[in-house]
Formats: sequence, C-alpha cells, structure tokens
Amino acid sequence: MTDSPRGHGWVAQVCDRDLILVLTENWTDFEFDPAELAPLQALLKHGSWNAVRFEASQMPRLGSPLLAFLDSIRSMALRLNIRFDETGLPDTAKKLMQLIAIAAPVTEASRRPASFIERLGQSVIDAYCELSAGTRLVGQVILRSGAALRGQARLRRVDVLASLMEAGSGALPVVALVNVLVGGIVAFVGAV
Repeated sequence: MTDSPRGHGWVAQVCDRDLILVLTENWTDFEFDPAELAPLQALLKHGSWNAVRFEASQMPRLGSPLLAFLDSIRSMALRLNIRFDETGLPDTAKKLMQLIAIAAPVTEASRRPASFIERLGQSVIDAYCELSAGTRLVGQVILRSGAALRGQARLRRVDVLASLMEAGSGALPVVALVNVLVGGIVAFVGAV
C-alpha cells in the first residue's frame, strides 16, 4: 500500500487497482467543502481503478458532511465507470446512501430531449401507475372496512383515542376560528 492524497476527514490509499478511502475524525465537527475533492478527482481521472472502497474503523461519528462527501465520490465514480463499494461503511451510512440514491438519482447532463412518442408513452405509463395505486387503495379500504364493521379490526386503543381527541375537542379552536371568520364575512356582506 502506498500513501496518496488526504483531506479533512479522509486519507486515500492505493491497494492493487482499488482506491481505499480511510475515513477518520468526527464527521459532525466540520462542513464538507467540495473543493477538497480536487486531488481525489484528479487521482480518479488519471488512474485505472477497479473500485473505490472505504475503511471506516477509525471514524468515531458520522454526520451529514460525510453523506455529502460520499455522494460526491459516488457521482464521480459513476461518471468514470468505477465501482463504488460501500461494504466498508457503517450500516447507517449505507442505508442513508441508499435513501440519497432514491431521492436524488444521478442524471446524465447530456441527455437528449424526449421525442413525442417517448413523452406520450411515459404519460400513459404514469396514468396507469396512478390508476393502479388508486385502485389498490380503494380495494384495501373495502377489504379492511369489512373487518372493522364486524369488530375484528386490530387497532390500538391509544391510537383510536388520539384520533378522537384530534377530531373532537382538539379541533374546537380551529372550528371556532373558522366560525368567527365566516361570521365576519356574512356580517360584512349583509352590511353592504
């Protein structure tokens, strides 16, 4: 193993054709600066790497700067066709990275505009998915309402009482406010 670039909270090491990023320090104590990735980006561009891997045994705590760092590394690796290996990361970081991938998928900057046929097909698929989801919801409500009417529904009493409080006495202030406002509008219209 040879030493390579380092940044705030990480040290890059080379092992065969894998780039190993050793995560150090407490990632809750500082802000992530994307400018610190310049040496790492140059290393990724000019090497022929199989994968980017991680070693997180020296990292005491993770925070949102770590997730921003990992997301930047993942997008760089994907652009350069390098495998992004999450196995060395803590389980919480892996789960959060999956959520980031779902919430903000990596898009191609040079994607061509969709043709009329593609847009039409996508709108048909979207309409079908919405119809399917709506039908599934109505079906589940019908199936579960039978059990509720027979008294066989599995409900926690605490949840039922909380819902009754929100819809009953908890709603009185809002209902009173709406009544005062409607009364004011009716009085104003009656005076004109």
